[in-house]
Amino acid sequence: MFVFSITGASYLFLSLVSLLWIFRIFQFWRKENTIVSRLLLLYLIFFQIFCLITTLGVFFFAKNSGVLKLIVVNASFAQGLMSAVLGYLIFHLKFPKISPWLGFFIVFSIGFAGAVLSFLKISNPQLEGISVNWDIVPIADILRFLTIMISILPMGIILIQEGKGAKDPKIKNRSYGLAFLFFAGLVAAATGFFLEKYLRFGAISSDISIFFLGLSLLIIFLITQKRQSDIYLKEINGEFKY
Repeated sequence: MFVFSITGASYLFLSLVSLLWIFRIFQFWRKENTIVSRLLLLYLIFFQIFCLITTLGVFFFAKNSGVLKLIVVNASFAQGLMSAVLGYLIFHLKFPKISPWLGFFIVFSIGFAGAVLSFLKISNPQLEGISVNWDIVPIADILRFLTIMISILPMGIILIQEGKGAKDPKIKNRSYGLAFLFFAGLVAAATGFFLEKYLRFGAISSDISIFFLGLSLLIIFLITQKRQSDIYLKEINGEFKY
């Protein structure tokens, strides 16, 4: 039975914004076909799967505690998998003499541990008013946040460095846009974590962080989209300069 909640609405919003970014990165991949564009596209696809599982689960099984717990487990696994893709990419870019699979397995093992603990530990996620209280055990919550932090933070720094060193405005614009995208994800994760654990905002704290992430990604998308259009027009008019 369909049940409306702020939790479901926030994840639906994030899922729709994620589709915009998937389309943009897909265009990069079709044009360049590089390992970076491929892995970023894969990262966003896993992210979209995470959003869809959570959105559909919350809308149709919000009153089923068992299904909500499975959503927590699947979300933890999906977050670990998509963060591991960034771990692979980080090692590929910064440590070319080391197999990038090491970066993948380091990050994935932390995310997988979080998923296992979410499954094994006793918890009772449930709908509280208009928000879902995921009731994630503290150790699993910490591991999930750690997985996000050790993948997003280095990737964001790498993209900022690439943007600073780029002479092509298109590359600079894209690098900064993607960096801010990742940093927005990190801020959203930290916001949800600290609002709930330390400021006692309760179940709605997660919804606030998810909505903030979706809004941030939408704003970044629109700003960088406008910048890309300006560059394209300058190229057409013969005004493009480095």
